[in-house]
Amino acid sequence: MAQRAETVVYTISTNTTRSDLDGDKVLKYFAEKTGGRAYFPFRVEDLEQSFENIHNELTHQYIILYRPDPLKTDGLYHTFDLRVKGRKELLVRVRPGYWAPRM
Repeated sequence: MAQRAETVVYTISTNTTRSDLDGDKVLKYFAEKTGGRAYFPFRVEDLEQSFENIHNELTHQYIILYRPDPLKTDGLYHTFDLRVKGRKELLVRVRPGYWAPRM
């Protein structure tokens, strides 16, 4: 539903055990599949930094529009890969695909 609504999800875990719990895997999955990011602070004192990181990312974003050619109208989910040509050192975080319109 988040992908269909084109919503980016950022998550912050409250797990302080430093073990990889199922809930943390779910948080990471939602973030990755929507183009967001998951944060795993291990101490309450680190929460502020997680929120600051999310704030910084949200205020330093670019919007890129993509229209495949030819445009598929099958209503299915299609994946794509986005890279910056000649700038391998740059990190590009995008949702991994899009829902095509159904005609």
